[in-house]
Amino acid sequence: MSEEEARVEIGELQQIAASEVKPEDVGTLTLEYREGQPVLTVSWGTAIPSGVPVLDESGQVVAVYETVPAPQTKALTMPSLMTGGVENINVMTYDFFGTPWAEKQVR
Repeated sequence: MSEEEARVEIGELQQIAASEVKPEDVGTLTLEYREGQPVLTVSWGTAIPSGVPVLDESGQVVAVYETVPAPQTKALTMPSLMTGGVENINVMTYDFFGTPWAEKQVR
């Protein structure tokens, strides 16, 4: 396999052949739950497997989770909001130390 074949760009992910990954780059995956949803967290490295097999109690593969690029979020700008149908933006501010309802400034 040539180096060009080993490296395939997938969004911001870069797929590299397992034989090219340095041991110090291998990330540790941890499964945790956030708001009731399973989340894999990578730490101590930058390389993650392209597929993670799921085994049952007997060691048989029952599923494989594969990596896909994370969805990219766009920054909201006023023109994009207006194009999307936003007509008004209400801004509320509070002044806890001004008059007439705050008698004295607290320090």
